[in-house]
Amino acid sequence: MHFDLDDIPLHWIPGHPVASSMVNLFNVVLPVAEHWFVATFNEALPYVRDPKLADDMRGFIGQEATHAETHDQVLDEFLTTHGVDYKPVLSLVEHVFTKTLAPSDSPDPRRRLAHLCDRLWLIAAIEHYTAVLGDFVLNCAWEDYDADATMTDLFRWHGAEEVEHRSVAHDVAVYFQDSYFSRVRAMSIAATAVYLFFQRGCWAMVKSDPTLDIGWWRMNKMRMRDS
Repeated sequence: MHFDLDDIPLHWIPGHPVASSMVNLFNVVLPVAEHWFVATFNEALPYVRDPKLADDMRGFIGQEATHAETHDQVLDEFLTTHGVDYKPVLSLVEHVFTKTLAPSDSPDPRRRLAHLCDRLWLIAAIEHYTAVLGDFVLNCAWEDYDADATMTDLFRWHGAEEVEHRSVAHDVAVYFQDSYFSRVRAMSIAATAVYLFFQRGCWAMVKSDPTLDIGWWRMNKMRMRDS
């Protein structure tokens, strides 16, 4: 999937630079997160004996891999072109997903499987939020704010597929470990992490915007206005 990003302004929602930066942040986060989703599902797939669930997992893997490649393109062709230094945010995201959430190296296979179950529940929790966001971007009145049509199409395409496979990660997590405690723990971790990361990440994107000169309080006032 390729989107022509030439001539799209950095603030592609006119008059809303912080909202534009907030949505642009997804282009930094999503590729790394979705590569991790794919790797974790590939790790889990050999354990699955349910043919329907295995097929759903393969479809999920294919869609997430395509999403990651497409948002990687946005990093290269859009944010870099506009002089946005997204590397500090990217480094943080990469550390979380490739180091903190890496597969267990325990010699005990039961511990490795338990760690895999924890990661599958975390993916299910994150996918709960991405499905909600997917529904939002599909139904948001972007045109009322003169948002760039190509960038809008990018996020609507991604949002449609998030809604399409919204239950797959949950079904996989339940298949491996149908635990209410694991569900609550994963949702609590995901909710806290998403809030803290996007608070910090949005500020980092605004600071690295060469056309924007506002402080932290001003950024948050504008973000609340746009939310």
